[in-house]
Amino acid sequence: MKPKSLGSAKRIGDLKAIRTALELYYSVNKSYPVTSGWRSESGSTSDQVIPGLVPIYMPAFPADPSMNKSAGTSIYMYNSNGAEYKLLDYIKERETEIKSIL
Repeated sequence: MKPKSLGSAKRIGDLKAIRTALELYYSVNKSYPVTSGWRSESGSTSDQVIPGLVPIYMPAFPADPSMNKSAGTSIYMYNSNGAEYKLLDYIKERETEIKSIL
């Protein structure tokens, strides 16, 4: 397995773990953690990215294996109105690749 594939496997595992924690949160609270916009470790500490998730529903919030917190690249991002949520792995380098494909 190439090192790049290891990073991808970690990202997939991280996002699945976050999703599982969010579903546990929802089963108890009947809503997802609410935010007023996109949140990430770039603008918050890891336990504040998704309010109320750490440490009750997951022991620690994972970090993208290539995260550059100061530049705000390769970060997991979250946004929710309580009824639904969006979770993504924002990788700045891929943004350029995606724009060139479109």
